[in-house]
Amino acid sequence: MSDEDKKEIAHSLLAQEFGEDKYIGMMILEKLKKQIDHSDIKRVEALFKEGKLNGWANTDSVCGFIFKHWVTGNVENMKYICEWKNSDCLWLQRASCVTFVTLAKHGDKAPNFKGFLKMLDETCETTIKNQERFAQLGTGWLLRNIGEADKKQLFSFLERNMGYFSREGLSYAIEKLNATDKKRFVAMRTKSELSKLEEEVEEEAEPEEKKTRKRRNNEGF
Repeated sequence: MSDEDKKEIAHSLLAQEFGEDKYIGMMILEKLKKQIDHSDIKRVEALFKEGKLNGWANTDSVCGFIFKHWVTGNVENMKYICEWKNSDCLWLQRASCVTFVTLAKHGDKAPNFKGFLKMLDETCETTIKNQERFAQLGTGWLLRNIGEADKKQLFSFLERNMGYFSREGLSYAIEKLNATDKKRFVAMRTKSELSKLEEEVEEEAEPEEKKTRKRRNNEGF
């Protein structure tokens, strides 16, 4: 059987209803990782958009079995996956992060390249704004591993984007930091939450104040 025939079987299995079939399809494609091309990636992407691939388990498995190998050492392929940060599909957005979790530990060193971490930083700048749980956790997971390669980059990201982190998302991102740094960032998030609450209270109070002023004007005060 030719490699192309094997790939066709794998794509067919990925589109099946049951997870066991999908898993076998992923394993076949991983065995053929050197033959995976852009058309294969677009076919898998389409399955996510159609809802035939979904959920964190399927997403993370596809990232590990297929996407990770396709992007390794390839700038253009990485750019393609990173663009999913703007996708309306939650699972593709998660994939734009999870695809790189094992590679991130290497920073800009081989098998990566100069500018690798910067591209990931830009991806996370978008995905962290999605408050959906699995987008937050995918982003936090990637940030945690970015921190292993470049702690300064992680700290800078946290400081710039603290207002967007959910409690779980932050917990993932700071998991490997020392106790002192963890406390600092947890305190920072708490302060950010309080600031948001104060703003919400002010916004709610403002219309009432306007009503009061209007009522007093009508009454001649």
